[in-house]
Amino acid sequence: KTALDKQDKEFTAALNGAWSATEGPAVSMLMTDKCLDCFSFINVMAYDMNNEAHSPLWFADTSIDYWLNRGVPAEKIVVGMPLYARPSWIQYRHLVIQDPDFAYTDYASTVPLASHYNGLNTLREKTIIALSKAGGVMLFDVNEDSDDETSVVAMIDGMIKRTAHLTPAEMKGYVSVVLEERELTFGPEEGLGVPFIDENQRTMIPFRKPLEAISAVVGYEPEIQTVTAEKDGIKVRVIIGQNILYVNDQPLTMDTRAIIKEGRTYIPLRQVFEAFGFAVEWHGSSRTAVIKQAV
Repeated sequence: KTALDKQDKEFTAALNGAWSATEGPAVSMLMTDKCLDCFSFINVMAYDMNNEAHSPLWFADTSIDYWLNRGVPAEKIVVGMPLYARPSWIQYRHLVIQDPDFAYTDYASTVPLASHYNGLNTLREKTIIALSKAGGVMLFDVNEDSDDETSVVAMIDGMIKRTAHLTPAEMKGYVSVVLEERELTFGPEEGLGVPFIDENQRTMIPFRKPLEAISAVVGYEPEIQTVTAEKDGIKVRVIIGQNILYVNDQPLTMDTRAIIKEGRTYIPLRQVFEAFGFAVEWHGSSRTAVIKQAV
């Protein structure tokens, strides 16, 4: 390490991921604290678990926590993300060539072997986790990326640019939304508001953009401070400052209230989308709301 420092070179290592935040594989436990202190950073191989779905979201999250608990500074932890499937070993770019929609899922029924991998949405969530509590991400390997709108490198670059203005504390509160397998972006430059988690730990979203994204007709009645949305015979009304949601005039109690913040109306995400027949899944580790039409 001293010799490398004199040559202005870095000393790094590729280390295993961990199934537990407190107990790593035997080879990782052999890594001494003195050795870890020598590294400029570590690349955590959070992939190739011993099953087909070899790199789930939780594995990246747990692997970060393991090395944090080993005393590695957050900024020195780089999370590895795979661009290949198992057991088929098909590269991400080749999966996208077969079907562009494969970019947005984590499984493809390929032949002769199936493909379990990380699509853009999972890779984005891992990037958010890494930006929130680690030093960054790396791809194994970048040559397996696509070169179009499904590019993983472009996604990572976009996420870094979109969150560059956030403080570390603000990054830990960053909320993302995936609607029907596609990211629904909210940028401050749009002036339409950005999602946040309120004091009741409920995800709040700007009213207009996400509802217009599902082709709902959005309205506002200023005299009674009420926002409305209509789609397929369903009309939703929400009165600002209240925790009552009216679905076709039937009142439903929400677990937080609609508010106006910085000139924009915010509503609880889950109840409003469920009123229109959507299912909402919350990924707490990445603070991502996944919204799909209920089956």
